[in-house]
Amino acid sequence: IMGEASEVVEVESTVFAPVLDVVKLDETSASLTWSTPTEMKYYEVYRGVNGVVRRVKVTTSTSYVAKNLKAGVRYNFKVRGYNVIDDTRYYSSYSDTIIVE
Repeated sequence: IMGEASEVVEVESTVFAPVLDVVKLDETSASLTWSTPTEMKYYEVYRGVNGVVRRVKVTTSTSYVAKNLKAGVRYNFKVRGYNVIDDTRYYSSYSDTIIVE
């Protein structure tokens, strides 16, 4: 025996990409800060060198200091956020990639 179907509810996604800002502090470090129009609980920070991109940090903060950078190396940074609901991760889009040399 089955009951009647419930009404259809449309939900619009409001998960957008973080807006990333990077400031080089000195020859070996850079400060990353970001904001999001939709609050995220966690953020993943990615760093790329020579075409290889790796996640370097998962944080609940909206900032990160990249250390041990090498002079003359071109680094790419990007960030994305996510929330966990019922053991499922819901990710934002990635931020724009920022290059630090």
